[in-house]
Amino acid sequence: MEKWYESITNVRKNKPSNKKPAKVKQAPSYSALVIYVMAVPAPSEFTNEYISALNYREMSSFAENKLEAYVQKDTAANLLNFTSTCMARVYPKMWRTNSSNFDPLLAWNYGIQLVALNYQTPDKPMQLNWGKFHNSNGGCGYVKKPYEMVNSKFDPRQDSFSNSVALFIHVLGGRMCFSEAGNSPKVKISLEGLDCDLTADETLPAKSSTCPYWGGGKLISLLCLNPDMAMIRFEVTDCNDFGDEKFIGHCTFPVKQLRTGWRSVPLYDGHGNEKHLAKLVVRVEKEVLKSTDPEREKKRVRGEILQLNEFFSDRDDVTPEDVHRLRQIEDKYFEMMFQTQRKRNDIQIEQNGIVDLDRLIREFYLWRMSEDASR
Repeated sequence: MEKWYESITNVRKNKPSNKKPAKVKQAPSYSALVIYVMAVPAPSEFTNEYISALNYREMSSFAENKLEAYVQKDTAANLLNFTSTCMARVYPKMWRTNSSNFDPLLAWNYGIQLVALNYQTPDKPMQLNWGKFHNSNGGCGYVKKPYEMVNSKFDPRQDSFSNSVALFIHVLGGRMCFSEAGNSPKVKISLEGLDCDLTADETLPAKSSTCPYWGGGKLISLLCLNPDMAMIRFEVTDCNDFGDEKFIGHCTFPVKQLRTGWRSVPLYDGHGNEKHLAKLVVRVEKEVLKSTDPEREKKRVRGEILQLNEFFSDRDDVTPEDVHRLRQIEDKYFEMMFQTQRKRNDIQIEQNGIVDLDRLIREFYLWRMSEDASR
């Protein structure tokens, strides 16, 4: 009886199973990356002790509100040291139930490599993300950090840089700038980058959306202190009868890629798709500035730019009276220096009183910059 029971038990144990082998749910190529990047929890604060014990294979992920807390602390500079050695990822906070996005500039300014956004929402943060990666390095999705960002002395809160540029942009016109809001589109040009470069200006509304014309408008002048980390954004909007702005299109790309002369700027929708036949015609001038005191230069130059733009904002033509008014502004601020500079000033005014307003403002502005920097 016992032998019979043992034989039956052996047959049951040796019976081939009809179950299929379990499938491996892991991707081998993805699992192989574990040896290069190891997820670790983000610390409450990037102290000096934590930075000294970093391992280059570690990677931390945290929400946008935690990033803001890191930046406000005294150890914010250590966040740059962390992102110079390890990888970091920041994602939207959990209560963004409407799939809105946060501003990615803060994360980029502190060297964070991965910024997670809600791609289903075509808002301004997504447009900045498109402009930073689509128009750089062939659109492969990887952009090399600027050299000064990996410098131990770099601070994104400073406003003292040696490679500042002055941008002079004249929006002449456009085409196919249609919207459901109205028929008076306008162009807003802004700089997006470090806090010291967050500036913007806009044209007056045009009288047509099919072929809008801003040729008689003001010259938009922007001072970019750090062009290596800045982007320029062209945004076309329209207002309805209630004053609500309607987005028409945009074009965003790095300042370093901005070319001078007459240029055609294509417009894209919020998802980065090019709008058919929608373009802007602009004239761009770019000058490298050399200054020994960037802080004083920024305050003085922006004040002068504002004063000149306010004077010419509503002008459709230039008369001899306008030229006389501009000379009064020159004499008021730089009377003594201007007397010695007048003989070699290359700004020529024709006998009939017609003058190139763009060239007059640009050259006069650059001359004042050189005089301020040499004092």
